[in-house]
Amino acid sequence: QPPGDSEVKLYGYLVDQLHKYQTVIWQLPAVLVGANFLVVDKFRDAPWVLLTLSILNAALIYVLQRMLFQQRPIIVALRNAEIVLREHFPAFMPIFPEKKLPAPFIFLAVLWFFDFALFAYSVNCVWHR
Repeated sequence: QPPGDSEVKLYGYLVDQLHKYQTVIWQLPAVLVGANFLVVDKFRDAPWVLLTLSILNAALIYVLQRMLFQQRPIIVALRNAEIVLREHFPAFMPIFPEKKLPAPFIFLAVLWFFDFALFAYSVNCVWHR
């Protein structure tokens, strides 16, 4: 039996929810990285400020990580809906290949790495003052 109007609307709702998550998920790191470059450059000789920044970064990266994990059920629901819709509308349902190493993992790993480096640098500067 072909999907009805309610199934298509539900799929649209799920896509809309994923879109909202994606907007925040890409804006937060862009602002975080940009602000860090400005702050690190301006406060290079103020290690306590850099240490505070690295702690704030950790909190923001953790929030981002939680958002990425919380969007996962939306993606699973979308994939389930796509299976049903693909049977009746194959030309309109793209198939994206699965990757061995998910992009969110790489993304978070890089953010955590740079924040840890900033933390280590600022602790080293505070220690040697």
